[in-house]
Amino acid sequence: MVEEYQRRRTARIRKRRNKTVTRLSIAGALVVLLAIAGYIGLTPLELGQKGAKKATVVKVGKDEVKDDTEKDVAAQRTLILMGVDESDGVRTLTGVAQVVFDPARNRVGGVTISPDVFITIPGRGLNRIKDGFSEGSKKTSDAIAALTGVDAEGYIEISGPAFSSMIETKEIGDQIAGVLGGNIEDAKALGERISLIPVDRITLVELPVKPIDIGEETYLDPDRDDLVRLVKSIWGREPAKRKQPVRVIILNGNGTPGVGRRAADRLVGEGFRIVDVKNADHFDYQETEVLAYTARGKGAAAGLVKQLELGIVIDKPLAQDVTDLVVVVGKDFD
Repeated sequence: MVEEYQRRRTARIRKRRNKTVTRLSIAGALVVLLAIAGYIGLTPLELGQKGAKKATVVKVGKDEVKDDTEKDVAAQRTLILMGVDESDGVRTLTGVAQVVFDPARNRVGGVTISPDVFITIPGRGLNRIKDGFSEGSKKTSDAIAALTGVDAEGYIEISGPAFSSMIETKEIGDQIAGVLGGNIEDAKALGERISLIPVDRITLVELPVKPIDIGEETYLDPDRDDLVRLVKSIWGREPAKRKQPVRVIILNGNGTPGVGRRAADRLVGEGFRIVDVKNADHFDYQETEVLAYTARGKGAAAGLVKQLELGIVIDKPLAQDVTDLVVVVGKDFD
């Protein structure tokens, strides 16, 4: 009898334990389901109706986040801003900046560039930005983008005083909204949007330059290492590397008017780009010299001598990014 009682008692205890475990399992499952319902925005009733589609809804939500990120990156807008004064029909460039508006991060970053910096402008060769501006805003804008290695969607012109105020106060949006010209259709609306960005989220850094003396000319040359660091910090990527022809500066070293241009004519279309033609430091050079300023220039020097049919090559490495070769035309040039 005692053994039978113990057996029945043990069976009842096991039955009660199984019921308890079952209740806890169901309760746990409900907690998980309710948590999922809250995450994807469903009520318990909707969860019961759409339970078969839970995985799809959650997956779509993740895809949407990925798409938003891609759209945020695409929404970044890079512009060239120019300060322009006009007097008696003559337009003068007083300031230049390249900026990026990042709506996803609600910030603006940019680089200001001295108008005295030398850049290669189509139709003008190597010139100060302000001097080459006579070739037009579009060519100047393209040349600035080539200088920084960051493509821009277009340019906006504002008055010279507005540009100076923009640099001092960082009120970029307000100044863009007062646009004078350019090729950005929504410039005013863009300026109004940027004006909502707090000043502490706007960063403008002056492009560092160094003077380079070539012949009788002093060139303001951007510091390439600093430029790369600036572009990476502001745009989040390195400047684009574009394949360029070998750059050549020609200096008249024999005093004959027009001799530099005649030497340049022999090189045009032969893989060389003439960036400037100037006078040398004196006119008593007896032999034509080809100065190799870069490793790229050193490799191209023999071809240039062959094309000119004269010249002695002199290796003269110089840390700069103005030219690869300098040709000093001597009295042996006919």
